[in-house]
Amino acid sequence: AMAAEQSSGAAAADQGSSLLVSVLPPEEQQGYVQNFAGYVQAGTNFMLGVFGSFFGPVIRAFKKQGPLKFVYAALILGAVVGLVFTLRGMTAMDE
Repeated sequence: AMAAEQSSGAAAADQGSSLLVSVLPPEEQQGYVQNFAGYVQAGTNFMLGVFGSFFGPVIRAFKKQGPLKFVYAALILGAVVGLVFTLRGMTAMDE
């Protein structure tokens, strides 16, 4: 009776997973999981690189003395506000 309960529980858990996981043997599943994790890591590294290349010069400018940092701050604030208004206009959220 115990083995039947365990197998029905495994079958119920299997139904919730995708068709791909239920068809593939476990060693294949592990490869797909590792590939997916690798893609997620590559995407994360890419996004960090994009943000780093974008914000790096801004951060360096803020570390320097001088009035230029206020110009950068105003430009960034203006870009963010403009983006917010653009997205609100595109999605008609102001109604």
